[in-house]
Amino acid sequence: MRHLKRLILMIIASLFFLNCALADYRFVTEAQISSSTSIEPPIDSEDWRATILPRAWSLDPMQDKTSHIAWYRIPLPMQTKDGSWDHILILRHMMNVELWLDSVFIGSAGPVSDISTQVLQRNWNRPILWQLPDGAASNAQYLYIKLISEPSFGVMTPVIFGDQGSLQVWFRFSNFLQITLVKISLLAVILIGFLSIFVWFKIRKIRWLFLTFMSVAWSLPLLYIVLPSTGISELFALRFVHWGVATGATALFAFIYDFYFSPKRAQLQHLLFLPVVYAALLSLVSDTYIVDAGNLSQLFCQLLFVGLIIQLLRSPYRGNNSVHFVIAGLIIMLLAALHDVTLFMGENTARWRWDTPISYVTQPIMLVIVAWQGIKSLLQSSADLAVTNAHLQQRLHESEQRIKLSFSEQEALEKQLRIAEEKEGIYRDLHDDLGARLLSLVYQSQSGYPQDLARTALQDLRDIVS
Repeated sequence: MRHLKRLILMIIASLFFLNCALADYRFVTEAQISSSTSIEPPIDSEDWRATILPRAWSLDPMQDKTSHIAWYRIPLPMQTKDGSWDHILILRHMMNVELWLDSVFIGSAGPVSDISTQVLQRNWNRPILWQLPDGAASNAQYLYIKLISEPSFGVMTPVIFGDQGSLQVWFRFSNFLQITLVKISLLAVILIGFLSIFVWFKIRKIRWLFLTFMSVAWSLPLLYIVLPSTGISELFALRFVHWGVATGATALFAFIYDFYFSPKRAQLQHLLFLPVVYAALLSLVSDTYIVDAGNLSQLFCQLLFVGLIIQLLRSPYRGNNSVHFVIAGLIIMLLAALHDVTLFMGENTARWRWDTPISYVTQPIMLVIVAWQGIKSLLQSSADLAVTNAHLQQRLHESEQRIKLSFSEQEALEKQLRIAEEKEGIYRDLHDDLGARLLSLVYQSQSGYPQDLARTALQDLRDIVS
């Protein structure tokens, strides 16, 4: 059965990659950019300049740091003009785009309005697939893309031209990785949060509250990815997101460190100051450097995890299978974080073809590892608790039996004492009453047999009482 599952997975993967290899599309990473803020495409503008996609506004020194708009244009492939390629796919962009074929409006990635007066629909991580109207590209020269975003926050990624069969599979696969898996990760985070609270109520160890704090903090960036709009300023939300990423990582570090090494409480309390430091750093930097501050916080957390991995490898637990899983999960998380930091900063645009899914796959893998280890720990704790409870029940039963036996012995002793006291009272009464009469009889009787009989009875009474 296990081999059959592996075979099915290999077939699915092979079919997907075969489809990608035989797909008919063009992956475009070169474009021109204009800083014009016009409503319609600036076809006759003279400030068009070459650029490479992906392009982040924060990394472009020529980008106006106060502008909400940038125009991109890409020459239409011949296959698009003759109608062979009638679909356009953009894997990621921040925050929203409009598409034009020369001066003809094609569509947008959601409601578009003035960003200064209304919150835009945000499409970060959300792939968008457009179908061109029949004949719309036959006489057009360029595809114009109007990227709308917060100043210094926009990101334009590569554009893909192709037919429906090629791009629809790519779109569905990317949507599954970039949206569906993120939703699964969010559910896993919520599960971990409830699970850790449950365990904390059972055993009252603070490490499980760290895991709960991690769940709350990491839910912020996951919600940020899947929500079409935040309802608050995008840059304000971005500060929360970077704070959540770093704080969640710190809480996870505290949980693992306390779980395996049980440090002094003072050592853990020092970690509680790190979220405050992250918040101060992200609140003090300008909007232009939010991402840089967030990356700096992530880099610090990565260093913490590298140190933690080294300690786990040197610890007595290094031969434990659960430690191996935890180390593997931490390494995966480090690779994903490094991937995210370098993806926009690097110049290798071909990476967007193949390694963009890495970070989306690693997130649920890491969370599944954490959740599974948490469930195993809960089951083990429950089993240990059951054994301890059975042992306590046995000891309680034995104690009850000993108490009952002691109570019975005490009750019997008290009964004997009561009987003895009653006898003593009877004897005293006999001595005081009957003894006095016999003594009187001794003195009143004449010598002889009656007096001797009275003396003998009196002595017998004294012997009985004493």
